[in-house]
Amino acid sequence: MNEYMVWLIIGIAICLLVFIGVPLLGKIIREKDFRDQVSGKKPERKAPSGFRTGEPAEESVEIQSIKEASRLKSMQNLFGPK
Repeated sequence: MNEYMVWLIIGIAICLLVFIGVPLLGKIIREKDFRDQVSGKKPERKAPSGFRTGEPAEESVEIQSIKEASRLKSMQNLFGPK
């Protein structure tokens, strides 16, 4: 085996280690954190009082009608002219 082949094998091994090891390490850390919170070793993390949870804001009638009109137009393209 020449030197190029050795470096290629080492590079592939490092890539595999990164692509498999990083998600696995993240999963292990999340599981340990969850177990610590459930057992009471670590206090439960809570969002601040003013934190928005991502709930959709109330839409005006105009925005709803524009969305509905664009949805109907896209359905015409999908199902053909009416």
